Amino acid sequence: RAFQAAFVIAGLTAVKKMADGLRDLADAGGEAGSIGENFKKLGGSASQIDKAKASVMGMVESFDLMQISNKGLLAQIPGWNRSFAEIAELGGRVADALGKDTKQSIDDLTDAIVKGQFKALKPLGFTFTDTANKALVTKEALAQLPEVIARLAPVTDSVSNAQNALSVALDEAYKRIGIAI
Repeated sequence: RAFQAAFVIAGLTAVKKMADGLRDLADAGGEAGSIGENFKKLGGSASQIDKAKASVMGMVESFDLMQISNKGLLAQIPGWNRSFAEIAELGGRVADALGKDTKQSIDDLTDAIVKGQFKALKPLGFTFTDTANKALVTKEALAQLPEVIARLAPVTDSVSNAQNALSVALDEAYKRIGIAI
Protein backbone atom coordinates (compact mmCIF):
# COMPACT_ATOMS: atom_id res chain seq x y z
CA ARG A 1 0.00 0.00 0.00
CA ALA A 2 2.78 2.40 0.81
CA PHE A 3 4.19 1.78 -2.66
CA GLN A 4 0.81 2.51 -4.27
CA ALA A 5 0.39 5.71 -2.24
CA ALA A 6 3.86 6.89 -3.24
CA PHE A 7 3.09 6.11 -6.87
CA VAL A 8 -0.19 8.12 -6.72
CA ILE A 9 1.57 11.07 -5.06
CA ALA A 10 4.33 11.03 -7.68
CA GLY A 11 1.69 10.90 -10.44
CA LEU A 12 -0.23 13.85 -8.98
CA THR A 13 2.98 15.84 -8.63
CA ALA A 14 3.85 15.15 -12.27
CA VAL A 15 0.37 16.22 -13.42
CA LYS A 16 0.63 19.45 -11.40
CA LYS A 17 4.06 20.22 -12.86
CA MET A 18 2.74 19.58 -16.36
CA ALA A 19 -0.26 21.88 -15.78
CA ASP A 20 2.03 24.60 -14.39
CA GLY A 21 4.31 24.20 -17.41
CA LEU A 22 1.41 24.58 -19.83
CA ARG A 23 0.19 27.66 -17.94
CA ASP A 24 3.68 29.18 -18.13
CA LEU A 25 3.86 28.34 -21.82
CA ALA A 26 0.49 29.99 -22.50
CA ASP A 27 1.50 33.07 -20.44
CA ALA A 28 4.76 33.45 -22.38
CA GLY A 29 2.87 33.08 -25.65
CA GLY A 30 0.26 35.62 -24.60
CA GLU A 31 2.89 38.20 -23.68
CA ALA A 32 4.82 37.65 -26.90
CA GLY A 33 1.61 37.81 -28.93
CA SER A 34 0.62 41.17 -27.43
CA ILE A 35 4.08 42.59 -28.17
CA GLY A 36 3.74 41.47 -31.79
CA GLU A 37 0.22 42.93 -32.07
CA ASN A 38 1.32 46.30 -30.66
CA PHE A 39 4.31 46.34 -32.99
CA LYS A 40 2.04 45.83 -36.01
CA LYS A 41 -0.48 48.44 -34.77
CA LEU A 42 2.31 51.00 -34.48
CA GLY A 43 3.36 50.35 -38.07
CA GLY A 44 6.37 48.17 -37.37
CA SER A 45 8.00 46.31 -40.24
CA ALA A 46 8.53 42.56 -39.87
CA SER A 47 11.23 42.65 -42.52
CA GLN A 48 13.20 45.17 -40.45
CA ILE A 49 12.94 42.91 -37.40
CA ASP A 50 14.22 40.02 -39.52
CA LYS A 51 17.14 42.18 -40.69
CA ALA A 52 17.81 43.31 -37.12
CA LYS A 53 17.83 39.73 -35.86
CA ALA A 54 20.17 38.66 -38.66
CA SER A 55 22.52 41.57 -37.93
CA VAL A 56 23.02 40.31 -34.38
CA MET A 57 23.30 36.69 -35.51
CA GLY A 58 20.08 35.67 -33.78
CA MET A 59 21.28 36.63 -30.30
CA VAL A 60 18.10 38.61 -29.55
CA GLU A 61 14.55 37.27 -29.89
CA SER A 62 12.26 38.82 -32.47
CA PHE A 63 9.76 39.67 -29.74
CA ASP A 64 12.43 41.54 -27.77
CA LEU A 65 13.48 43.43 -30.89
CA MET A 66 9.84 44.36 -31.53
CA GLN A 67 9.48 45.58 -27.96
CA ILE A 68 12.63 47.70 -28.25
CA SER A 69 11.62 49.04 -31.67
CA ASN A 70 8.21 50.03 -30.29
CA LYS A 71 9.95 52.85 -28.38
CA GLY A 72 10.89 54.60 -31.62
CA LEU A 73 7.54 53.81 -33.22
CA LEU A 74 5.68 55.28 -30.23
CA ALA A 75 7.82 58.41 -30.47
CA GLN A 76 6.85 58.60 -34.18
CA ILE A 77 10.43 59.19 -35.25
CA PRO A 78 10.63 59.65 -39.03
CA GLY A 79 12.57 56.85 -40.70
CA TRP A 80 12.54 54.63 -37.62
CA ASN A 81 11.48 51.47 -39.48
CA ARG A 82 14.25 51.94 -42.04
CA SER A 83 16.85 52.57 -39.34
CA PHE A 84 16.04 49.96 -36.71
CA ALA A 85 18.05 47.14 -38.29
CA GLU A 86 21.10 49.44 -38.26
CA ILE A 87 20.42 50.37 -34.63
CA ALA A 88 20.35 46.68 -33.75
CA GLU A 89 23.53 46.06 -35.73
CA LEU A 90 25.36 48.88 -33.96
CA GLY A 91 24.07 47.70 -30.59
CA GLY A 92 25.30 44.20 -31.40
CA ARG A 93 28.72 45.43 -32.44
CA VAL A 94 29.07 47.52 -29.28
CA ALA A 95 28.00 44.56 -27.13
CA ASP A 96 30.44 42.23 -28.89
CA ALA A 97 33.32 44.70 -28.57
CA LEU A 98 32.68 45.40 -24.89
CA GLY A 99 31.54 41.92 -23.84
CA LYS A 100 28.07 43.17 -22.87
CA ASP A 101 24.58 41.74 -23.30
CA THR A 102 23.39 42.29 -26.88
CA LYS A 103 19.73 42.92 -26.03
CA GLN A 104 20.64 45.44 -23.34
CA SER A 105 23.08 47.19 -25.65
CA ILE A 106 20.41 47.57 -28.36
CA ASP A 107 17.90 48.76 -25.77
CA ASP A 108 20.34 51.35 -24.35
CA LEU A 109 21.25 52.61 -27.83
CA THR A 110 17.56 52.85 -28.76
CA ASP A 111 16.79 54.83 -25.61
CA ALA A 112 19.67 57.22 -26.29
CA ILE A 113 18.55 57.83 -29.88
CA VAL A 114 14.83 58.15 -29.05
CA LYS A 115 15.52 60.57 -26.18
CA GLY A 116 18.21 62.51 -28.04
CA GLN A 117 20.85 61.78 -25.38
CA PHE A 118 23.98 63.08 -27.05
CA LYS A 119 26.20 62.23 -24.04
CA ALA A 120 25.42 58.53 -24.48
CA LEU A 121 25.96 58.67 -28.26
CA LYS A 122 29.15 60.75 -28.51
CA PRO A 123 31.46 58.00 -27.14
CA LEU A 124 30.32 55.79 -30.03
CA GLY A 125 31.53 58.35 -32.56
CA PHE A 126 28.39 60.35 -33.27
CA THR A 127 28.76 64.11 -33.80
CA PHE A 128 26.04 66.72 -33.41
CA THR A 129 25.52 70.30 -34.54
CA ASP A 130 23.16 71.32 -31.69
CA THR A 131 23.16 69.16 -28.58
CA ALA A 132 20.39 71.22 -26.94
CA ASN A 133 17.92 70.21 -29.65
CA LYS A 134 16.99 66.60 -28.80
CA ALA A 135 14.95 66.11 -31.98
CA LEU A 136 17.95 67.18 -34.06
CA VAL A 137 20.24 64.85 -32.07
CA THR A 138 17.87 61.98 -32.89
CA LYS A 139 17.71 62.93 -36.57
CA GLU A 140 21.48 63.31 -36.88
CA ALA A 141 22.10 60.03 -35.01
CA LEU A 142 19.87 58.12 -37.43
CA ALA A 143 21.63 59.72 -40.40
CA GLN A 144 25.08 58.78 -39.04
CA LEU A 145 24.32 55.13 -38.27
CA PRO A 146 26.08 53.66 -41.35
CA GLU A 147 29.21 55.73 -40.68
CA VAL A 148 29.36 54.79 -36.99
CA ILE A 149 28.66 51.10 -37.73
CA ALA A 150 31.58 51.03 -40.17
CA ARG A 151 33.99 51.98 -37.35
CA LEU A 152 33.24 48.84 -35.32
CA ALA A 153 33.99 45.22 -36.14
CA PRO A 154 31.01 43.04 -37.09
CA VAL A 155 29.46 40.71 -34.54
CA THR A 156 31.50 37.52 -34.49
CA ASP A 157 30.31 33.94 -34.60
CA SER A 158 32.29 32.94 -31.52
CA VAL A 159 31.34 29.87 -29.50
CA SER A 160 29.71 31.97 -26.78
CA ASN A 161 27.71 33.94 -29.35
CA ALA A 162 26.61 30.70 -31.04
CA GLN A 163 25.51 29.25 -27.69
CA ASN A 164 23.63 32.46 -26.92
CA ALA A 165 21.90 32.39 -30.32
CA LEU A 166 20.83 28.76 -29.78
CA SER A 167 19.39 29.62 -26.37
CA VAL A 168 17.52 32.59 -27.85
CA ALA A 169 16.13 30.41 -30.66
CA LEU A 170 14.83 27.86 -28.15
CA ASP A 171 13.25 30.59 -26.00
CA GLU A 172 11.60 32.12 -29.06
CA ALA A 173 10.25 28.73 -30.17
CA TYR A 174 8.80 28.25 -26.67
CA LYS A 175 6.96 31.58 -26.97
CA ARG A 176 5.69 30.80 -30.46
CA ILE A 177 4.29 27.50 -29.20
CA GLY A 178 2.64 29.42 -26.37
CA ILE A 179 1.01 31.78 -28.87
CA ALA A 180 -0.45 28.77 -30.65
CA ILE A 181 -2.02 27.41 -27.46
